[in-house]
Amino acid sequence: MIETGSPWIRLAEADLRVEARMIRQRRLTGDEPLRLTAVLSEAALRQQIGGPAVLVAQLRHLVTMVEEHPDTVKLSVVPFSSPGYPALGSSYQILTFARPTLPPLVLLLTAREDTAYRVLTQLGGGTEPWVILVRELADGSPADRDRAAQIVRFSWHHAVWTEIVPDLLDAGLDEHTISQLYEGLLVDNVDYDLDEGMQARLDVLQPLLDDIRPAVREFADEATQRLNSLPGL
Repeated sequence: MIETGSPWIRLAEADLRVEARMIRQRRLTGDEPLRLTAVLSEAALRQQIGGPAVLVAQLRHLVTMVEEHPDTVKLSVVPFSSPGYPALGSSYQILTFARPTLPPLVLLLTAREDTAYRVLTQLGGGTEPWVILVRELADGSPADRDRAAQIVRFSWHHAVWTEIVPDLLDAGLDEHTISQLYEGLLVDNVDYDLDEGMQARLDVLQPLLDDIRPAVREFADEATQRLNSLPGL
């Protein structure tokens, strides 16, 4: 599965990843087992990697682990009938520790930078470390400024969006990044229903419409037109 889903991984590295996962799996049993809460898509339970016999063995293993370790192993499944949800298309692990001085750690294995940014915002959007990161990137190189815009694109309801996006637009962003900022305003997200949050989006754009900088006004004007042209308004 590692080789199939990650064709850029060399065979030697794939073997190391398999070994690491097997060692980690053994930590779910024993005298001091780790606690595991897993949320899987229904697709993960139906995809026949290795054929039907392998799939059956995998499902039986999951059932055994949940039944034999009910206090430490929890398994939830997101069915195909579920609507879109924040982690759709993403895979990440959140590690927490018994020692209070150790903060939670997020492990994200992905080859797509934009996926990493979206997961980062889903997990930490609006928090102080997230805001600090965005501000530091916004003050950086042109590539860093594009990264800052990509990170905040779905966070128009956070004050940091209004704080940095005008300056980013004025400094100059590539066309792809600007299109992503439009996307962030036009699509649904976990905090606002598109219809119910329409006026809120327009309100966020108002200071940009009043901005004296041409690039900022141009973006705000185009975004406002796109929002007003959506069906049902």
